Amino acid sequence: MKTANKDNPIYVNAYKKYYIESQILNSTGHEIPSIHTVLYDKRNVEAAIFSLTGDADGMIKSSYGYEIPALIPNLKQELQKIDKDFKDLNQNRWNQGRSPLKEMPPDLLLKKLDIQAALAVSQKELQTLKNREKEYTDIKKNEDDRKLLQYGLVCFSRNHGTGAADPDMMNVLAEIDGQVVGQKNGLLIIEDNRSPYNGMSVIDYRKLAKEYTTKKQAVYYDLYKAHEQQMKLKGFSTIEVPGFGMHTVSRADLPPFPEWAVNHLTKNPDK
Repeated sequence: MKTANKDNPIYVNAYKKYYIESQILNSTGHEIPSIHTVLYDKRNVEAAIFSLTGDADGMIKSSYGYEIPALIPNLKQELQKIDKDFKDLNQNRWNQGRSPLKEMPPDLLLKKLDIQAALAVSQKELQTLKNREKEYTDIKKNEDDRKLLQYGLVCFSRNHGTGAADPDMMNVLAEIDGQVVGQKNGLLIIEDNRSPYNGMSVIDYRKLAKEYTTKKQAVYYDLYKAHEQQMKLKGFSTIEVPGFGMHTVSRADLPPFPEWAVNHLTKNPDK
């Protein structure tokens, strides 16, 4: 398939037309997009990408339930058909003892340039969508990283729920304190490279969390007693006592992976 003649006025005008009509290329750039735009959220972006590229075979399901080519594969097929029509035309001329045409007839050329322009704009739309998809993925990753052990070892948990591929996993733990939970040797373990407790069984993690909370409570009560004692003696206190509610913690203040706990990703617990 020959590339488009980008200097041809017909191609240039068609490209401008499709570009101006594009809801993707004319959405707000890196600002927060309007709810009415394709780029509004990741789900919209993924749906738009699929409408352009389709499945592994380049197909999508029509509103009537049967499969049709997605936009970009369809435009490529249309270009191939035009090239074939031109080849067939010259074959027919040869069959009749006529010289083959060196250039496409105006009607075929007009159609080809128009489709090439539409394809170029669609491919530009696809790249824009993929860039936006990566931005949403990066945002989600940053949010997940921020939630990892955000409040320390408090055992906030989330099950797989109704989105689980296996219905039997619906009520099985999927995350604890933002850490991904997997299974190994019949145990639920933390399988998250971001976590200092990667490889620890959830049973051991809960035990460590209990120790962590007990120590935090002891520190809190010691500070509280010292604060109250100073208040009685001086009428004021220079000792700050943090509220005992939920507070974000520094990763540096988290307890290390204890020696008594087994790392199930690096050791065989049966040995």
